[in-house]
Parts: sequence; structure tokens; C-alpha cells
Amino acid sequence: MFLGGCRLLTHPLPLEAYALGAAAGFGVLYALNGLSLLVYRQEGIGGGDMKLMAAVGLAVGWKTVLLALLIGSLLGGAVAILLLATGKAHRRQYLPFGPMLAAGSLIAYLWGDALIAWYLGWSIS
Repeated sequence: MFLGGCRLLTHPLPLEAYALGAAAGFGVLYALNGLSLLVYRQEGIGGGDMKLMAAVGLAVGWKTVLLALLIGSLLGGAVAILLLATGKAHRRQYLPFGPMLAAGSLIAYLWGDALIAWYLGWSIS
């Protein structure tokens, strides 16, 4: 989080982008948890994951936090498929999502701008 604090001190983005990042990081997971409550009648995402992504969004801004959520979800899905295929986990077992979100956040923090530029260049052409 120290690196994120340094980024806030130099604030390469407008300050509103960081507030929007915190709201996006928390809000997306909060909405998914609400959807899980409606459909499955149980929580699907813990409050710690929501707070983690709010802190990440506050440090990196809204574009990068959305990328971090995407990368973390892809990593989580890959790990879940691997665990299910090897029999290490069963279908109704809770799997920790925080480590995947943390890994996605680190990847997005380090290479997020390059990944977003690559994707936009690839998708437009």
C-alpha cells in the first residue's frame, strides 16, 4: 500500500479518479454479493474483499481497479477449475478470493496502463 500512498502524493490522475476508484472497487463486489444473495440466498463475496478493492481503487483509480477485478476474477476462475479438476476442492466449497484479487491488483498496478493500451489498440483495429 506504500506504493499507492506515494502515487496519491504525486497524484498523476485527478483526485476524483481515486474516489471513483474506491467506489468502483467496493461497489462492483457489493453488487455481485447482492446478486448472490438474491439468486443463491447466501453471500458469495466477503466484506474483506470489498474493503480490499476499495483500498486498491483509492490507490490506483477507477480504470486500473476495474482491470484488477478482471484479472483477479480470471485468476480465481483458473485456480478454481484447477482445484476442481484435481479433486482438491468440491463444487460447493468456499475458495478465498482475496489472494486472487491481490495478485490481480499487483499485476494491474505494475502493467495496467500497458495492458489497457494494448487492449484498446487491439480492439479498435
